[in-house]
Amino acid sequence: MHPRHLSISVLTSLLLLALVASCGKDDPTTTQVAGSAVLSVTPDSRSVPATPAGAVLFTLKNTGDAILSWTASEQVGWATLSPAEGTLQAGETKALLVAYEANTGADDRSCTVVVSAEGAEGSPKSATVDQAGVGTPTLVVSPNHQDVPAPAGTATISVSNSGQGSMVWSVSDDAAWLSVSPTSGTLGAGESRTLTASYDENTGGERSCLITVTAPDAEGSPKQVTVAQAPPDTPVLSVTPENRDVDSTSGSTTFTVKNAGSGTMNWSQSDNASWLTVSPPSGSLGAGQSATITASYSANSGCDQRVGTITVTASGAQGNPKSVTVTQAPGGGPILSATPNNRDVPYTSGSTTFTVRNDGCGTMNWTATDNASWLSVSPSSGSLGAGQSATLTASYSANQANVQRIATITVQAPGATGSPKSVTVTQAPNPVETAYIEY
Repeated sequence: MHPRHLSISVLTSLLLLALVASCGKDDPTTTQVAGSAVLSVTPDSRSVPATPAGAVLFTLKNTGDAILSWTASEQVGWATLSPAEGTLQAGETKALLVAYEANTGADDRSCTVVVSAEGAEGSPKSATVDQAGVGTPTLVVSPNHQDVPAPAGTATISVSNSGQGSMVWSVSDDAAWLSVSPTSGTLGAGESRTLTASYDENTGGERSCLITVTAPDAEGSPKQVTVAQAPPDTPVLSVTPENRDVDSTSGSTTFTVKNAGSGTMNWSQSDNASWLTVSPPSGSLGAGQSATITASYSANSGCDQRVGTITVTASGAQGNPKSVTVTQAPGGGPILSATPNNRDVPYTSGSTTFTVRNDGCGTMNWTATDNASWLSVSPSSGSLGAGQSATLTASYSANQANVQRIATITVQAPGATGSPKSVTVTQAPNPVETAYIEY
């Protein structure tokens, strides 16, 4: 065929194809491919505190090219959705607000929000609201024993919540000659209340009453306190407080020995710790009289807390013997070490490591810096408990010069013995030989 005839033939075919395509676009009976909607919900979850009540937002988006209709639902009674339904145009976003009530329970709880869009890709989508619980209350009652004299009087008892959340408590006793006030109450986290135990005069022999404090759902419940009442004309031994907390340095603290009853009370004391000295060693107290004993202690150079017990004895007295304690904090502080002192490395790029350690007691916060642009140190800071260590990585670039170079890394730990410490990285020279060209 002639080339001109071929060109005319091809052009004619192309025109016919274009005409058919054009007719197809204008023809209402032609089938068109519909766009699709794509549902996304972000983020996947939100974490919220137990209190107060509040709200969080989730983002709904249609990442497709067709409109979608959506609905949202949840299955818990403490969350509310707004809005609960709607439409999204192609590329449109909307905020879904989830309002939640305060969680007064001890346990964590979760709400699952389900967003559905019929016909949309990715439907349904789920997101959660995770709410913390208020924690578990812990019942603490002190002291657990009270010795009281024969005459009528009062004694006090402390009730506290050392845990989390709200603690509802009540108290009961098993003796007609004693009454406790108040008999119930509510304590928040860290709160305490003083109970007063009122007792009648004892004209007979020794007697006791058991007081029970109950706090449903609280750890440590129930707790019991014994009140022992002496017969007439009987001394009653009291030593207060039950414990003294002291720091690691040497010093002294005091306790009070008292005859809370009648008659004369001869007493003596002893201790079980070589680092503790108590004076006076003994004494005599009439009814209602008291004496001070002084506990002198040496410095604690160890990393562990230590406890010394002082025992006071008064033969024939109600409540004999009584023991109190001195609790001394661990001594010494953190001690910084950084090893080894130096690392020799090749001229090529790479990394090496050093060890930072707390060889002392307590917590040591440290930082690391260097003085060379060709070296970087990671991590640059940290915190170490007694005996703990961390690895310090020094990364270095290649040495382009035919000369050795040295970088210094300085580790500092404020308050720690041995701070600051310096270590070095010594990098070998590049073994490149200089070439000379003769002319």
